[in-house]
Amino acid sequence: MLAIVVTSVVQALMLNVPVHVRSVDPPTDLAGEWLCMVGDEPRFAAAALDDSTWKAITLPDTERVCVGPVVWLRRQVLVDDSHRGAPLGLAMGIVDGAHDVFVDGSRVGGDGNVDEAHYPVQRGQAFAIPANIVANGRFTVAVRIGNAPSLFDVDPSRRLIADGPLMIGRMPGVHERAMSAVERTITERSLGFLAMSLIFFFIAFYHVLLWFLRRDLMGYLWFGLTGMLVTTWLAITELRSTVWLPIDAVTAGIVGNFFGTLVNASFIEFVWRFVEHRGPSRPWRAYQALLVVISLVGFIPDIGLGLSVSMPVIAAKVMMPVAGLALVIRWTIKGSGDARILLVGFLIGAIAAPAEVYVLNRGVKLPVSPADVAFLCFMIVMAVALAAQFTRTLKAVDEKNRELRDANAAIARFVPFGFLDALGKRTVGEVHRGDAQVREMAVMFCDLRGFTTLAESLGPQDTFRFINDYLARMEPEVYRGAGFINQYLGDGIMALFPSQDAPKPRSGADGAVTAAIGMCKALDRLNDARTKAGETPVHIGIGVHIGQLMIGTIGGGEQLDGGVVGDCVNASARLEGMTKMYAANVLISGDVVAKLDTVRPVLRHLDTVMAKGKSESMAVYEVLDVDPSRAAKASTLSIFTEAQRHYCAGNFTEGLTLFERVLATSPDDGAARLLRERCCTLIASPPGTWNGVYALSTK
Repeated sequence: MLAIVVTSVVQALMLNVPVHVRSVDPPTDLAGEWLCMVGDEPRFAAAALDDSTWKAITLPDTERVCVGPVVWLRRQVLVDDSHRGAPLGLAMGIVDGAHDVFVDGSRVGGDGNVDEAHYPVQRGQAFAIPANIVANGRFTVAVRIGNAPSLFDVDPSRRLIADGPLMIGRMPGVHERAMSAVERTITERSLGFLAMSLIFFFIAFYHVLLWFLRRDLMGYLWFGLTGMLVTTWLAITELRSTVWLPIDAVTAGIVGNFFGTLVNASFIEFVWRFVEHRGPSRPWRAYQALLVVISLVGFIPDIGLGLSVSMPVIAAKVMMPVAGLALVIRWTIKGSGDARILLVGFLIGAIAAPAEVYVLNRGVKLPVSPADVAFLCFMIVMAVALAAQFTRTLKAVDEKNRELRDANAAIARFVPFGFLDALGKRTVGEVHRGDAQVREMAVMFCDLRGFTTLAESLGPQDTFRFINDYLARMEPEVYRGAGFINQYLGDGIMALFPSQDAPKPRSGADGAVTAAIGMCKALDRLNDARTKAGETPVHIGIGVHIGQLMIGTIGGGEQLDGGVVGDCVNASARLEGMTKMYAANVLISGDVVAKLDTVRPVLRHLDTVMAKGKSESMAVYEVLDVDPSRAAKASTLSIFTEAQRHYCAGNFTEGLTLFERVLATSPDDGAARLLRERCCTLIASPPGTWNGVYALSTK
C-alpha cells in the first residue's frame, strides 16, 4: 500500500515538471511526458485546471492508454528569460485527427474541425504563441484532438495523439523545421512501404500476365487482382495525407473500405479457383455479392460510411476469414495439397495479427508493419504454390502434347499434312466434309507392272512384305520433290505436287519430275537387291500432268477421305497408262514441260494425242534420264526427232524410213516401233485430214 502511495506521489511530482525552453533556434523538443484525458469539456484548456487525475503518456511514442472519440493532451512549458521577447510558435507534427491548440486557455490555431469531424490534410503546421503569454515565461499547452464517429466505430483503438515532431521555437523557422521533420518521417515510412508495394505489385502483375498467356489459368488472374487490390488498399492507408496522396482520413476511410471489402470478394474467388479449379459455390457467390454491395454502399453520401461500419456489416466482413479458414480446413482434411498451402497462409496471418496489435499498442515504429510483412510472406507462399501448380500444369500439357504429337504422327500416315496444307488447315480436327480448295498441282500416277502375277507367286504375306518394302523406297522420293501421297492404289501411288505463289513462286512440275526420276533410281536399287537374291526385277510406269484441280474432302459424314477432282487428274492417269503403249518408264505432258523451271531433264517428244472422250490434245514427252536404254535412245534422238517431225507433218513415208533407222540402232525402242507401225497404217489408209494429233480409241 505504501509503495503505491509513494509511486503516485513521485508520478504527480514528475507531471508537474514543465519542459524548459532554453533554445528557440534550433527549437526545443516537446517530446516526453504529457497528460491525457478522454472526453471533451471546455475547461480542459484552462491553465489553472487540476489535471492530477489525467493519465501520463509519452509522446510521440506511447501505448494505447488514451483512446476515445475526443482526446485532450496537456503539458506545462517554461520559457527561459532570454527568449521571452522572441516571436515563438508551437509546431505540431503528424496528428491523426482534427485538432485545436490552446495556450493558457486561448486557442492559437488548429487544423480541421473537431466538432464537425472534418479531417486535416496538411501536416507539420506551426501556430504562433501570443507575445503576452510568452512574456509571462510559463504557460500550459493543451491540444484537443477529435475523431470522426464513423471512423472511431471502425477502429475504436485508433491513436489520436500527436505523432512526429512536437517543438517550440522561433517563428517562422519552427514551422519550416516541423515541415521538414514531418516530410522526413513520412518519407522514411513511405519508402519502406513503397518498396514492399512494388514487390506486391510485381508479384500480382506477373500472375495476371500469366493469365493473359494462358486464359485457362483463372486462379492466376484472381490472385493477381487480389494482390493489386491489397496493394491499393494499403497505399491509401499508408500514404494518405502525404505529398503522394493528399486526402483526409475520412476520404481515405471511405476509399479504403471500398478496396478492403473488394479484397475479401476477390480472395474468395482466388481460393476456389486455386483449390477447386472452378468458381465458388452458390452460397459463396451470394456472399461475394454481399461484399460488393457493402463496398458500394460506402460511397453513399452522409450515410454510406456509417452504414458500412455498422455491426451487421462488420460481422459480414469478419465472417470471411473465419468461414474461409473453416473451408480451407475442410479441404485440407479431404487431402488437398493446395488447401494445405492456403492453411499455411492463414497461419501466417494468425501470427501477424497479434504482432500488429502489439506494435501499435507499444508505439513501436517500424519501416514496414508486421501485417505488411505477413502479407508479403503470404504472397510469396502463394506465388510458390501457384508456380508449383503451374509446373504440374506444364507437365500435364507436355504429356498431352506428346500424346498429340504421337496422334498427329499416326494421323499423318493416313491424312498427309500436305493435304491439310492444301486445304489451309492446321489439324485434322479443323477438316469438315465438303472443305475444298482450287489449286494448281502436278499430279503423278505410278503403277507397278505385272503386280497381279507377282502377287500370285508370292502369296498374301510375302506380297504385303514386298509392297511395304517397295513403297518405303518410293515414298521418300515424293517428299523430296515437295509433294505428298494423296492415295495408295494397291501397288499404285497417286501423288500431288502443289504449285506455290509465295513466298517464292514455284511450280509443282519441278517437284513432280524430280520425284519421278528419284523413284526410278530407287527402283533400280531395289532391283539390284532382288537380282542378287535371285528374284525377278520389277518395273513401274509413271505419268505426270499439271493443271487446276479441286482438292477437298468427300464422304457420307461418318467417314471422310481426301479426294481430288479435275481433268489434270484424268490426264495424268492416262499418261501412266500410255507408258505401256510407248514402253517408257516416265511420261510427262507438254504442260509439265512448259512449267519446268529449275529441273532440266533429257526429254524426247513422242507424240501428240487426244484421249478418248476429250476435245483437247496433249503432247507426250518421255524422260530419258532414267530409261534403261537411255544411251541407245540418246544416240538416235536426232533421227527420232526428225522422224517425229515428218510424222506430225503427214509425211508418213519419210517418217517410216527414219523410224526404221532408229530401230536398226535401238531395236528395243518401243516408241519408235509404235510410230513405225502407225505410219504403216496411215500409209495404207490415209486420213482425210491430218494435224499431227492421234486420237486414241481406248482409255
